[in-house]
Amino acid sequence: MTTHIHIDNQAGRRHAELTGRLQTIVDRCASEVAGAVGMELPSALTIRLLTPRTWRKRVMGNMRERVAAEVRDLAPDPSAAKKVNRQVGLQRLSLRLVWMLLGPRTVRLPDGTSEIWFAPDSARHAGLYDNEDELTLGFAHELIHPAQQLRSPLLATVDTPFPHERGWAGRAAAPFIEGHATWGGMQIATKILGHTPHENGKAVQGPSLQSRFWGKLFSQTRKARYEDPLTFFDQVIEGTEADPGLGIERFNQVWSDIECFPTIEEMSNPHTWLKRVRPLLAETDPAARLGDER
Repeated sequence: MTTHIHIDNQAGRRHAELTGRLQTIVDRCASEVAGAVGMELPSALTIRLLTPRTWRKRVMGNMRERVAAEVRDLAPDPSAAKKVNRQVGLQRLSLRLVWMLLGPRTVRLPDGTSEIWFAPDSARHAGLYDNEDELTLGFAHELIHPAQQLRSPLLATVDTPFPHERGWAGRAAAPFIEGHATWGGMQIATKILGHTPHENGKAVQGPSLQSRFWGKLFSQTRKARYEDPLTFFDQVIEGTEADPGLGIERFNQVWSDIECFPTIEEMSNPHTWLKRVRPLLAETDPAARLGDER
């Protein structure tokens, strides 16, 4: 299925040239998503380029809307709701400090559709504004998130402030979702670019002092969420000689059942996760009904 991607440049005319470059990049990446991760993108997708101030305002507005909806739906204890609202306030401060570290961001709108919001000035801070390889890798990663959300209605509540009530407590949801997008995005970018991104082993370092300071401070957190899970997906999808993987089609059944999402411990032990989820997937997997006992 062809996805129509519209880039809405609200960040100013100085980013008009970037808008054209990004249109070429995202169109190429979008055509590779299904082949890389076995998921379709929605038929239409909007990417909005925003000023940093507008980006922060919209992200915070979306966050408040989602928290308010969860409070309405779950009716938590007033003290719990108050605590969550305080945490949202802290997020506002955090975004003001570290927005330049955050690249494209997929957001779910109140009507259930997804958009990608991007502040081009964050790419300037990171030194990636004119780096086609890095922009390709970044948007290849981000385009997988709308596909994940379309495939899995469960993800509508994955960022809930009440994980126990929604069944997400104890699940390594963030590294699983982001790691999957990193794994698929790397495949897409490599195919498009003709070489592996970061093949020299060094990430591009931005010229901004702020970017370097906050990037160093949060480097281990980002590594744990985006890079460390790559080994997990290599093993559970592609497999090893000792333990065949699930393959893309069977792996994607995971997205329909919270019980199939890995725990924090299982993200570090793919074999344990595979052993647990294979029986859960067997009822809907044709290969299992034919006697696949892997």
